[in-house]
Formats: sequence, C-alpha cells, structure tokens
Amino acid sequence: MHKPIFATLTCIAFLRLTAAAQDTTWFNSSWSKTTSDKAAYFNVKQKTDSGWLYMAYYHPGAKLQTKALYADDSFHVFNGEYRAYNDKGILIHLLNYTNGKRNGPEVMYHDNGQELEKGLNKGDHHDGPWTGYYPSGKLAGTATYVEGKETDVRLYNEDGSPKSEKVFEREAQYPGGPREWLQYMNKNLRYPDYAVKHDIQGIVIVQFKTSKTGKVLDISIIRSVEKHVDAEAFRMIRETPDWEPSLAAGQPVESWHKQPIVFKM
Repeated sequence: MHKPIFATLTCIAFLRLTAAAQDTTWFNSSWSKTTSDKAAYFNVKQKTDSGWLYMAYYHPGAKLQTKALYADDSFHVFNGEYRAYNDKGILIHLLNYTNGKRNGPEVMYHDNGQELEKGLNKGDHHDGPWTGYYPSGKLAGTATYVEGKETDVRLYNEDGSPKSEKVFEREAQYPGGPREWLQYMNKNLRYPDYAVKHDIQGIVIVQFKTSKTGKVLDISIIRSVEKHVDAEAFRMIRETPDWEPSLAAGQPVESWHKQPIVFKM
C-alpha cells in the first residue's frame, strides 16, 4: 500500500464469493450509522472461501474505499490483503496480514498515486529497509527497522540535500505526548449535571482525524453512552488544541484515532 500481482488477487477474491447473504450498512461522513439517503459511505460484508470479505464504498457512486479479508465473522482479525482508496479511486494503502498481524509487503501512496513509503512487515512490525518518496517521486528518506525500531534514518529535502530530522515514522500526538494528553483530558472534561443526577456512567469512544497540519477534524461518536455524556466527550475533543501530525517518510500525513473517554462516579 507490485500492482499487477495484487490486481490479479483482487479479481480472484471476487470470483470466489459464495452465495451467502450480504450485510450492508450505511454511514454518514463521520462514519456514524445512518440511512441510505443520508449516507456518504456504505459497506458490504460477505463470506468467501478464503474468509470474510469486507468492502466499503463511497456513496453515491459506489467507488471502492476499503477492501479487506478477515478470518472471523466478527471482523476483528485481518487475514490477507488490505487495500484503501481515496475518493478519486487511487490506491493509497496496501498491506498484508496473517492472523491479525501485519506480515509481508506494505506500501502507502500519496493522493496522486505516487509511492509515499514502502517496505516489509514481520510479526506486526516494520522489518528491514524502508524507503520514502515525495509526491514528485524524488527520494524523501530511508530507514532500517529491527523488530519495529528505527535505525539508520536518513531524510532528504526534495532537492536532495540532507535533513537534520531523524524520524521516519511517527503517530500523531498531543503536544508533549501521552502524559500531557491525559492531563488535558482530566482538566477539561466536565461530568454533565444530568448524568450525575441520573447516575449515568460508561465509556464513550470518540473517533477523529488529525490533518497534515495537526488540526482535529471529522469527530464522531462510535460508542455511545447517553446523549449528554456523548455531547461532553465530543465537546472536549472538538476544543482540543492542534496536535503534532503523523509522519510517514518524514512527511506529515493525515491519520485517524479512537479515544475512549471514561465517565465514572
């Protein structure tokens, strides 16, 4: 996430669909369930000879957004090829899984279809040499991984001159890291009066995206407790200061996150 091989595998997967009934679910732009007339996406789940096939589509237009194979009908254990596409139909991520762990080649792409970074995974970790590129195709950097840890990172400007930075990949994070994020949540989360009065407790899970500039966008509740509690969790994430964006091949990229927020008295 090369191409000729995986294109062939895609065709084979479609040919091996069984007669099992399809399960279709509709989602809005924040990936919350909705009805077909209000949907921005929909997904289809179906049994195949190789496992369970999951396909998500942009709506309207039914352009493929995600295609993945799972080992189980709960759709928790990836087992096979995973592909993701942007809304222009361009492949943006391709990787492989074995029993829920990343294993084999992985490639990420820029929105123009140019490779962003590529390498191999082993035992759910990057392994061996990885290479990154700019949207122009020019070399952005290289890194070597040993059991998932970066070594010998070399990053370059687009003109070929070396950069001083030494981080090839990084997950987005709140400024200051996990400890500062926890302090922010503890300081800013307010237990709604209604929830206190009615003894409402639980865990809300909020999903959101961080942009290339660290903006927090596309917030949605993917596990609800109660509307007042949900609204407070949503508010806190909405008011979050800018994050430090994810990095791929030393370049800022968009990324998605899920944050559990505990309401307990």
